[in-house]
Amino acid sequence: GHTFEKYFADYLNESAIPIDGANAVVEYLGKKYILAAASNGPFRQQAHRLRLAGMDGHFKHLFISEAVGASKPSKAFFDHCLKVLNENDLVAPEEIVMIGDSPTSDIMGAVHAGMKCIHFDRYQKGLGENFSADYIVHTLNEIFSIL
Repeated sequence: GHTFEKYFADYLNESAIPIDGANAVVEYLGKKYILAAASNGPFRQQAHRLRLAGMDGHFKHLFISEAVGASKPSKAFFDHCLKVLNENDLVAPEEIVMIGDSPTSDIMGAVHAGMKCIHFDRYQKGLGENFSADYIVHTLNEIFSIL
């Protein structure tokens, strides 16, 4: 079990296959907005995967749970993100849009923080009755018509 877990983690660290449309959306949004990545996991791994995918240069901030000291969807995680964005970029919560695929980690956390949300529901599972988002998209290309 431990050996398998080590190999799995090593290979996961070297895996970065962008979802269809991801690079185009990140490039497009990066020309119009301040981009920040918000992710749970080890900082080095997540930053490395962004580099492998060729997306790292588009993000001004990397909010990764290991470095933040809290995980999504906790209030502490989102409070940290908002503090940095407000102090460094003068961006208020209602001016921020979280694009995420997890109803709990991404959408619920962002809604509670006062952000707008786009739920990327590529498998069309829905949000469930306890969640709401400003927009729901099934492909990343749909984001072009929203932002």
